[in-house]
Amino acid sequence: MGENIEASDVEMGTQDDGSLEDVHEFKILLQNMESKLNRVDTRVASKGRTIYRVPKKIRRLNEEAYTPHVVSIGPFHYGDKKLESMEKLKLVYLKSFLEWTKVSLEFLLRGLKDSEEIIRQCYAETIELKSQDFVQMILADACFIFELFLRYHNPEQWLQEDPILSTPWLAYEIIQDLTLLENQLPFVVLEDLFSAADPSHKYGSVPSFRKLTFHFFDGYKTPKIASPVEFLHFTDLLRAFYLPLPERLAERSEFSDIIKHVYSAGELVEAGLKFKKRESKCVLDLQFSKSVLEMPVFEISDGKPVGIRAMSFSI
Repeated sequence: MGENIEASDVEMGTQDDGSLEDVHEFKILLQNMESKLNRVDTRVASKGRTIYRVPKKIRRLNEEAYTPHVVSIGPFHYGDKKLESMEKLKLVYLKSFLEWTKVSLEFLLRGLKDSEEIIRQCYAETIELKSQDFVQMILADACFIFELFLRYHNPEQWLQEDPILSTPWLAYEIIQDLTLLENQLPFVVLEDLFSAADPSHKYGSVPSFRKLTFHFFDGYKTPKIASPVEFLHFTDLLRAFYLPLPERLAERSEFSDIIKHVYSAGELVEAGLKFKKRESKCVLDLQFSKSVLEMPVFEISDGKPVGIRAMSFSI
């Protein structure tokens, strides 16, 4: 009898110890989750992962169309041997940006280090780069973009000595590379880092990074778009350039019929539809009335197909 009671006591003691361990483990779990939530930037998290690789099935059709030719931005093409020559220029631009803004390298690195997990979450796949390599890459790429945009904004000062602005074909290729979906940094990260460097504090005439971005991609921009437009990265900005004004967007019911067949222009003409040129810079600004479809002229240049393909996968 005594032995049975003693055994029971031991069993109960084990259960109590187990409960204490469970409570301790739960507290650790709670602390870990709270710590993760405290580091979440809802501006990014609410949008989810915004930078993707082009699906392999599509990429195989034309590898060149979705691959940077001159400069890699972000982690997807980082370390590509074919793009190594630009890495030295990135450091030149980084040093130049630090010198004229007077911002410390330590300050920028600490800011990026604190935001590292947020930045990683913007990419649609796990980035295997070590923390130091990842942060250094983001800083070099971001400051390369800052310095390039600033020099492009004031080309007279740099036209003769800047290796990019003084070489038209190189400038063209870099602009194309910066529109590729796989070659992006989150815009909110760029904007925050540029503001943290605070170049306007030293030079009051420096525009905001948003305005610098609009100026750099002015060749894609339609006159109607204004800088308050929201976008996630440069590819997403190009998508915004092609959208009609909000008041021109037709209201769509939640139960709108799904289009099951798209007729060709020839079939529509045979059915009695007439096409008319519409004086609008927005390619989606269409108007249909009395069997007449008014649509803007869409000009195709050497560079535009790259942007159009990139936008196809912009979220």
